[in-house]
Amino acid sequence: MTAARDKAVARLQRAAENAKIALSDQPYVTIEEEYLLKKDGRPVNLSVELARNHYEAMIEPYVAETHGSHAYRLERCRIDQLGPG
Repeated sequence: MTAARDKAVARLQRAAENAKIALSDQPYVTIEEEYLLKKDGRPVNLSVELARNHYEAMIEPYVAETHGSHAYRLERCRIDQLGPG
C-alpha cells in the first residue's frame, strides 16, 4: 500500500469508529470524508448516510458468531466446574 492509501484507510477507520459511536445515540449518521485519494487526477470523496438498523443488520452475523462462541465456552466451563455426571 502506498502512503496515500494508508492515510485514506486510517481516515476511513476513524470515520467508521465515529459513526459506530454516533449510532449509539442517533438513528442515522452521515459519514463525510473529503479528498481521500486521487484517482485519474480527480479527488475521491465519501459522503454516505448510514442508518442504525442497516448497521446492525451488517454486523449481526458477526455478533451471532461471537455470541455462539461465548455461549459454548461458558457451557463448557459450567460442565467442567460441575464435574462428571
